[in-house]
Amino acid sequence: MVVGAPVEVKDDKGNVRKYVNQIRVKPKDPNQPFAIKGDSGSVLIDDQNRIVGLLMSSKFKAKPYMSTCNNIHDVLREMKIRIFHPPTADFTISQQTDALTFYFDASSSVDGDGTIVTYAWDMGNPNSSGAVTTYSGVMCAHTFNTPGEKYKITLKVTDNNGTSDRIVKEITVGWPAGGDTGEVIALVPETGQRVRNQAPAALLSDLKALIQTSEKGKAMAALVEEFRDEIQQLVNKNRKVMVAWQRKQGPAFVAQYLRTIRIEGAPLPKEVNNVPVQQLLQHMATVIEEEGSAPLAAAVREHRLSIFNALHHHNTLEEIITAIHTY
Repeated sequence: MVVGAPVEVKDDKGNVRKYVNQIRVKPKDPNQPFAIKGDSGSVLIDDQNRIVGLLMSSKFKAKPYMSTCNNIHDVLREMKIRIFHPPTADFTISQQTDALTFYFDASSSVDGDGTIVTYAWDMGNPNSSGAVTTYSGVMCAHTFNTPGEKYKITLKVTDNNGTSDRIVKEITVGWPAGGDTGEVIALVPETGQRVRNQAPAALLSDLKALIQTSEKGKAMAALVEEFRDEIQQLVNKNRKVMVAWQRKQGPAFVAQYLRTIRIEGAPLPKEVNNVPVQQLLQHMATVIEEEGSAPLAAAVREHRLSIFNALHHHNTLEEIITAIHTY
């Protein structure tokens, strides 16, 4: 293949036309023409799978066979066509020590011939209604509910030319499953306390079932189920609620509680990173009441004192469950 060659071509009427900056192509097999009648207008692709030319004419009736292609840049310029290159999507993932909250940063996404104007995130975690949590912006943070689960995080970037690219990365939230038998696998040597051999997700499911063995527990579980998705949306999307949750160590409290409830009779943490649990509860109750729906605000006003008292007067998960059944 010769690029940039001047070419003289005779048309069907015998007229000779002169062209510059053409691409001359000799067939790899000298006994076979590179192109035949009817191939005009076909694209010429180089060894990197890039379009470099547009077939104009071909000598295929007699040897030496030869084909001529217009340089693709000349064709696009004459036709006033501009081709845009899509952006390249990429993002980094970081995590706090609580193991449930992840931070996603798409600053490493690039666009060689334009500007990225939208970043669309998909957390890959459908809620009970089937909706998936989504975000926009270069960076976002998300707190997942189920430790030990895997999620596929999708980022789609779109540039000012309307072209886009997508990338998917998988994360594992919290601890690996590590066996889900429900059996006792260890004892805390100093105290003789039993350790539950369950993934946190399975452990929470069993605890939910235990709480629901009383009418009071059933009512509480139903209340949690009713507002779970709305609270999750507030924590992950409402800036005021999200800031309160992070500043008052919400993710760290969740991680500490999930670790603690694996040990039978272990005292629940009253403070994490110098933030008392009552301070977290009071602050979150206030912002959720302000930012949530009217039914959620009413539920917070009705039950906040009971929740505060339960965590203030009882030290272990077992004590709280007993209190729920006896209230």
